[in-house]
Amino acid sequence: MQNEIKKVCVIGAGVMGSGIAALIANSSYKVVLLDIIAKDSDDPNKIVKTAKENLHKQKPPPLSFPDKANFITIGNLEYDLDLIKECDLVIEVIVEKLEITHQLYNKIIPYLKEDAIIASNTSTLPLKRLKENLPDNIKSRFVITHFFNPPR
Repeated sequence: MQNEIKKVCVIGAGVMGSGIAALIANSSYKVVLLDIIAKDSDDPNKIVKTAKENLHKQKPPPLSFPDKANFITIGNLEYDLDLIKECDLVIEVIVEKLEITHQLYNKIIPYLKEDAIIASNTSTLPLKRLKENLPDNIKSRFVITHFFNPPR
């Protein structure tokens, strides 16, 4: 198993997900920030674009320097799943509903690197329930990371 994390994927571009992406970018790590496609827009990346733009507007700003945003690549969960293949750590930061979380895991598993760590930022879902449908080779690489709001 690889010991060094070079690139991170954050799935979920809400307040917490975008904040975690900013925290990682502040350390000059490459970050992929993914979310669902907005139903009310022709732009499939509207949600993540807005989240990334908002990183510059918050007070205090989550990015230590504005150019740290260049470390964040945006995408969506329909057309950009291949971006996950490059990531050593994948952090899920979506709505805390077990069925939706399991659906997401099933969707991303084919794109995970062989030694990638997968993490959930949950504060309510039990580890045992999150892992119950995962393949054994992924269960051993699954963790819960819980960032406090705001991630700093």
